[in-house]
Amino acid sequence: MRLTAKRVEDLRAVLVPFACDAARVAGVARDPIEIVRRYLRREDREVVALIAAALAYGRVESLRAKISALVGRLGDSPAMTLRSLSPDALSDRVRGFVHRMTTARDAASLLGAIGGALRKHGSRRELFRKNDDGGSSIDVALSRFVEALL
Repeated sequence: MRLTAKRVEDLRAVLVPFACDAARVAGVARDPIEIVRRYLRREDREVVALIAAALAYGRVESLRAKISALVGRLGDSPAMTLRSLSPDALSDRVRGFVHRMTTARDAASLLGAIGGALRKHGSRRELFRKNDDGGSSIDVALSRFVEALL
């Protein structure tokens, strides 16, 4: 599904206030979004942002360390790594990872799902587009995205 001009404007109306909020921008250095900004390629940012969102629970200091540790195991290009690794290789990469109640097995499942989506759809963005029917609620598109991912 292609994003229409109206859909882009609807999304912009929701997202721009967050991007412009000076307090949020000043707090980026402490926020896990800082980890996402370390990557230059859009596909790597998409992957790291999705991983960060999935692990976004707990104390910020601990959370940042855990996200950094997990994406650090994916090398310089997390997207390329996830596209190329088998489930067994992913399990090996995340062996020993724990974040609160998230185990290495959970992490391997998440990373495998993201890798599968990248192989099948090319990007997280494209997977979202395919699940967005342009309806009035973004909630439906997000729910479909999660169902398709997992």
